Amino acid sequence: MNRTAHTDQHGTRRRAPLHSYAMAIASALVLAGGLGALAAFLREQDGVLTGVGLGIFTFPPLLALSWLVLVSRHTVTPEPHAEESVERQWLDRALSGGFTDVLTACGLALTAVAVSGVEISGLATLTAVVVLAMVDVVVRYVVISRRES
Repeated sequence: MNRTAHTDQHGTRRRAPLHSYAMAIASALVLAGGLGALAAFLREQDGVLTGVGLGIFTFPPLLALSWLVLVSRHTVTPEPHAEESVERQWLDRALSGGFTDVLTACGLALTAVAVSGVEISGLATLTAVVVLAMVDVVVRYVVISRRES
């Protein structure tokens, strides 16, 4: 990702309006607090502790997301040819291959579970699918980038 942060093409510093910074922080606080409150409400034991913990641990990624949406459009100038970069092509190929691998693995696992009659929890299953997808794409990207660079 080649992006020029905080300066425009003339080298002058770019800043977002002050309300964008405030909205980014406020929206992250509200979203993290809402998720924490929902967790506290749904949890039978230690609801408050769970809610506070979830709120604290989801605040940084939510702040990054709200910063990306509300502030970066004012401070970051996108690279005009970013979609044409070789790294983007490698990522597209890794994502495409990763999707095929995950779909195949899920089909095989579904067949095995249906034939064997083994019960697997939804949490374990979804965790395995997400981890498989992430690891698969990272490995594919590294292999493609090393092979072609």
